[in-house]
Amino acid sequence: MSAGEAVLDARTQRELRSIVGDRGLLCAPEDLQTYECDGLTNFRVLPRAVLLPGTTEEVQAIVRVCHRERIPFVARGAGTGLSGARFPSPMAS
Repeated sequence: MSAGEAVLDARTQRELRSIVGDRGLLCAPEDLQTYECDGLTNFRVLPRAVLLPGTTEEVQAIVRVCHRERIPFVARGAGTGLSGARFPSPMAS
């Protein structure tokens, strides 16, 4: 399953929301469009969700959930990359 093929199930959304709070979990398509590409705009993939953690502990908890649920995890910086490296590896799907 690739990043844009399915939304997160309700249980996983609740768990992630409990980690980052209401403002730290974006799932609505209109909120996700900003994150569908980086500086390389030729390739666009709408993510299932975007998480905005505020602490190292939140990042660790998010990665644990993603690993357990086999959800590809892609770290994103400022979104200025030009190599397309922000897409999940085929091995992560």
